[in-house]
Amino acid sequence: MRINKEGYTIIGISGVVCLLIWWVFYQLLASPHALLWGGSLFLLFFWFFIVAFFR
Repeated sequence: MRINKEGYTIIGISGVVCLLIWWVFYQLLASPHALLWGGSLFLLFFWFFIVAFFR
């Protein structure tokens, strides 16, 4: 299965938004490592869900 043409744009935008959210978490919560890792994993799984949705 291939990703449709509109899907690449949405996947790219959602990836940038996830990285932005992660960067904000990193800047504001640099000391609690468990929350930082949990947020990173959540954003990664969320992005994979979006990618799977557009396949």
